Amino acid sequence: MRFIYVPCPHNAEVICEELHACLVKWHLEKKISTVALDNCASNDKAIEIMPNKLDTSSLMMDGSLLHMHCAAHILNQIVKDGLDVMEKGTKRVQDSVAFLSATPKRHEKFEKMARLFNNEYKCRLALDCKTRWNSTYIMLKGALQYKDVLERLYIREKNFTCPTEEDWVFAMEVCDRLKVFFDVKELLSGTPYVTASLFFPQICGIRLAIRKWETSKHSVIKAMSKEMKDKFEKYWTDVHRLMAIATIVDPHCKMHMLKASFGSSYGTEHMRP
Repeated sequence: MRFIYVPCPHNAEVICEELHACLVKWHLEKKISTVALDNCASNDKAIEIMPNKLDTSSLMMDGSLLHMHCAAHILNQIVKDGLDVMEKGTKRVQDSVAFLSATPKRHEKFEKMARLFNNEYKCRLALDCKTRWNSTYIMLKGALQYKDVLERLYIREKNFTCPTEEDWVFAMEVCDRLKVFFDVKELLSGTPYVTASLFFPQICGIRLAIRKWETSKHSVIKAMSKEMKDKFEKYWTDVHRLMAIATIVDPHCKMHMLKASFGSSYGTEHMRP
């Protein structure tokens, strides 16, 4: 991996010029298929200008697939939109973890209580970070693991406010849904292997999961699903064709994976023989 220094200001024109200069330097200006960029206005504008500097006849589908958003970044945006809806429902669990993690003495008391209940102490309680959704998942997962301990501490610690049973049920619902995204993010962030052919089945799985969550009896979960779906569908429209191509050329997947994924999303009656 090479890192290129981009001089200020980091506007669309400068980003486009530096990217084009690198392509020319590496003799890739006629071999490029797509460019993956984070989702921000300057990057979007830069990639709009880029075709003017390239030979569009050498681009796949005349450059219509030139701009690809970073999959991991888009997943972060999808989950963030959903968590904005769910924030109030998980606040008491978050506050209870923050209370026990505030001082070494409190955490020592929590650890002692966990061992007293023969609860194997595998990991520390993790604080939630508002800028990192995966920390919310790790925080909820840890709190649910020690639910009985937290409830016992509520009896002995007068300043500690324990989540209600309704809070725990909701936390379980949220944690189960965040696990879907967490597992995919871990897979797509791997470095020892090629990830392009992994995108399609994993992203299809997320699409099906979001559709399933829309039928939830919990109004907040349904609202969360809508926020995630709106963001996801915009991303899906941009990338599903390119990801399908990567899946077909993978000898482990080929057409049978494509048919299975599209069949799950649209129904087998829409699949051509």
